Amino acid sequence: MWVLDLESGETWRLPIASGFRWAGSGESFWVLVPGSGEQPDTLVLMDARSAVPLRKLELPGQVLNSVWETSPDGRWVAFWRLQDQHVVAVELAESTSGA
Repeated sequence: MWVLDLESGETWRLPIASGFRWAGSGESFWVLVPGSGEQPDTLVLMDARSAVPLRKLELPGQVLNSVWETSPDGRWVAFWRLQDQHVVAVELAESTSGA
């Protein structure tokens, strides 16, 4: 993934291929990390400049076919849960912890 700073024109490459969603102001992004076996998936908030993990959120289940999205204000994530085929919404702001 290439990132462009619109103010300075600086560009840099992050070692992320796909499966990310921009968070809030665009200074960070969420990456979906699949759980192994029956373990739930995890979302990891990464700094857009350094790709350093900032926070993580263990989801209540596994995401079906990578179908997940963050809300425009960056406060929520909704995903299609594999286990019961239901759409689940989780608040990102209150449910995150240090990575």
